[in-house]
Amino acid sequence: MEIKFLKKIKAFLERRKLKKLSDETLAKKVEEKIKNEKIEEIPNIVGNMGDDEKQLEMAKNLVESEQINMDTKKDIINTLPHETKRELFKKSVQTKEILAKKDLPAFIEILVKDKKLKPYDELYYRVDKAFSDSELAYIMQKIQETRPEDYDEEKILRVIAKQILVDNVRYGTFLPSHLGELTSNIIIANKDSEESQRKFDILVEEDRKKLFNALEEEADILNDAIKDDKKEKRIGKENLKIQMNNMVQFAEKRKEEIQTQSTEK
Repeated sequence: MEIKFLKKIKAFLERRKLKKLSDETLAKKVEEKIKNEKIEEIPNIVGNMGDDEKQLEMAKNLVESEQINMDTKKDIINTLPHETKRELFKKSVQTKEILAKKDLPAFIEILVKDKKLKPYDELYYRVDKAFSDSELAYIMQKIQETRPEDYDEEKILRVIAKQILVDNVRYGTFLPSHLGELTSNIIIANKDSEESQRKFDILVEEDRKKLFNALEEEADILNDAIKDDKKEKRIGKENLKIQMNNMVQFAEKRKEEIQTQSTEK
C-alpha cells in the first residue's frame, strides 16, 4: 500500500515538473526516452504539451513509429484531449486501427459523433484488423441508433460479407448463429407487402442472393491479398455455397424452434 502511495506521489511530482517545461523541451525529452529505451514514460510527456498542433504532430509521429509498441501507442492516444484525439483519428490510419483493437468505446464515440466520417466505410477498412462478430454487430447497432441518415444497405452488406470471409480465413468457418446478430440492422424496402419495410431474412431468396453476391465480390478482393492456397480455398465459391447452406439451415431450424415454443404456450 505504501509503495503504491509513493508511486502516485512520484507521478504527481513528475507531472508538475513536465507542465513547467516548454513544448520544445518536451519534444527533446521524447527523443531522449526513445534513445534510452524508456518508452513507457513517453505518453505522460506528450500529454503535457501545450500547443495543440505540436501535440497532434508529435502524437501522429509516435503512433506511426515502429520504435513504439502497441500498448504505449494506445497510452499516447489516451493522454490527448478529446478534440486532438479526434483529429488524430482522422489523420492517422494506424490510430484508427489501434483504437479499434485496444479501445473500442473511444473508437465508437468518435465514429458516431464526427459527422465528417463515413461510419460504414470506417468499419469496412477495419474489419480484417479488429472486431469480433459481436463487437461488429454492436457498433453497427450504435451507428444505426445515432446516425440513421448514414444508413446504406449495400455498404452494410459488404461489411458483413467481409467479416464472414475474414472469419473463414482465420478460423476455417463462420458460425451461422452469428448471422442474425450481424444482419439485424439491415432494413429491406418491401415492395410486395402493405408494410413498407422489413428486416433482412436469410430465408428470403432475394436477401440470400444479395448476401451471396457481396460474399463473392469481397472474396475476389481478399483473394488478391492472400498468398496461401489453404486460406484461399476457405473463401472459394464452393465453400461459400456450403457456408450459405449452413446459415439457411440454422435459420430454418431456429424458426421451427420459435414456432414450436409459440404453439406450446
